[in-house]
Amino acid sequence: MAHLPELLSACVAVLLIAVAAGFRPEKVHEAANGADVGSYRFAFSRMVGQVPPPLAGSLLSASSFKDRNGNELRGIDLLEKYNTVIRESGKFKNPANKTEEMANRLLSAEEYELKDFFDDCSNAFPELGLFFIDNEPSSSGLRPFDEYQRTIGALFAVYWLIREDKSGFSFGYDAHWHRRTARSVPDEKRSGFEQDTTLWNKFFDLVSEAGCKDPARVAAMLSLTSFHDVMKIERLLPTVASGTAPYLGFPAGAKINDHDMALSYVLEHHPNLVPSYDSLASDDGKAAIMFSQGKLNFNHGWFVQAEGTPGAMLHGFKAMVTMESAPDRDVAFYFLHWFTDLAGAEAKPLEGAEKFVLRFPKHVTQSFLSSIPFLEKLAQETETQVNQRYLQARWADNFPTAPPTNSIAKMRLAVMAQDGSQQCIAAFEELANSREGRDDIRTLETEMSKTGLEQQEYKDSDALALENNGLENGPAFLVYYGPQLLQAFRNEDMAKFQKALKVLAEVYRKARAIFPASPGRKGETVTIRIDELKAAAVQANNLAEFLTTDFNVVAEANGKEGKVQLVKKKK
Repeated sequence: MAHLPELLSACVAVLLIAVAAGFRPEKVHEAANGADVGSYRFAFSRMVGQVPPPLAGSLLSASSFKDRNGNELRGIDLLEKYNTVIRESGKFKNPANKTEEMANRLLSAEEYELKDFFDDCSNAFPELGLFFIDNEPSSSGLRPFDEYQRTIGALFAVYWLIREDKSGFSFGYDAHWHRRTARSVPDEKRSGFEQDTTLWNKFFDLVSEAGCKDPARVAAMLSLTSFHDVMKIERLLPTVASGTAPYLGFPAGAKINDHDMALSYVLEHHPNLVPSYDSLASDDGKAAIMFSQGKLNFNHGWFVQAEGTPGAMLHGFKAMVTMESAPDRDVAFYFLHWFTDLAGAEAKPLEGAEKFVLRFPKHVTQSFLSSIPFLEKLAQETETQVNQRYLQARWADNFPTAPPTNSIAKMRLAVMAQDGSQQCIAAFEELANSREGRDDIRTLETEMSKTGLEQQEYKDSDALALENNGLENGPAFLVYYGPQLLQAFRNEDMAKFQKALKVLAEVYRKARAIFPASPGRKGETVTIRIDELKAAAVQANNLAEFLTTDFNVVAEANGKEGKVQLVKKKK
């Protein structure tokens, strides 16, 4: 107990830092970085599995990013100013050299510890500082500080997979950057994951198929991972310039709210503003990034979670895989990037890849990996056929009964709910058999069966919806974060899950009110972002109270998106 006084002193210091920072985690990190708390420096962050801010974060100041009139810079103007600040600091000269050195060390150095890798990331990637440019919640509903932690978690996942570090991936590291093991952290789930040889072989095969035994490809993967999610910071979202319009259907003057499309726009038209990409020496590495981020125009998460329509999810992918020159290893590069991005999603990088190891049931992780062969069938089948086959396969994984022949909505909802699928479908069926729930079920059946593609329908789509002139009219809707909304209720009782389905049906109804059905828009998909609704559900202390939340759906100026806005309750 000789260290007890020092420990108590450190705890008091951290508590005072937290009070001064208003208990905002990112502010605690800022303060702790400069606080002297003895040998327990950063103890607070490491206790929750998080890491300190990057080098670039220390170069920022609130006054740096305003115009002459004191207005906040946004979009491309903000990126230009940020790059000026980074360049004038002299701290990030030719980041590609550092990235290539990191790639070589990952592949061949016997001694290259995770702490060394983290320090190298902090010093190599100036884009990491963009997470500290604003304190407003990101488009995911999380604080920018937590998005930074997720990015570091994804980078760590790259480290673990390239170095075939099963223990680090499964058990994580302690506060002193020591790798944990089954002996130091007895945990049945973590041990079971580490010992699953079949799963690990699939992971390592994906690394090889992506070409990530080549230093140039590894450098490209590290670079992409470092900046992939920065456009979740709303102030960074670009507006389409007149000389570049239209861009993916966005007209001149429209702000691109989808973070993947926004990044694609910047990489294509302003590559110099993403120095970790622009300075890459390998044309092959740049091509892999542009293929996965731009040309492919594919979001794997939408597909595996049944979040989107065949048109929105698969149309661009089909166009690429049907080309004779479609690069197989660039497709694998995309999947590897998606996998590592999801591995870091818990925002506690030192805890290992908890999303896969602890959060997902093993069959869900297997289903993610098994989704890839379905996508390979796009060369021979339509987007809708491939999507329906995938939904049927996922149903078979979770239910002893045959997949429903006339309910796309049931199959999609079962996938969206993940380990709450049994409860979700029971709630769905009970609503379908009740007088008060029939309208909600009809709304879900009609809206979730739209394909967003001309001349394509799901086989055996609900006949009633067709008779009611539902499916042949568009646009279809992609409810962004719909799966996360349902997953918030997976441990709740049946009545609450039924109400969650009714909330989702109401999102569709209100979206349809502002985007009326029209035969001329059958081939379109409109994205409805429910960030605020999802965040309210995830953060709610009382989900029963959340279910009384009122909201509106409003259209974005670009005509391709809508979003939910919560109605504040009167006090």
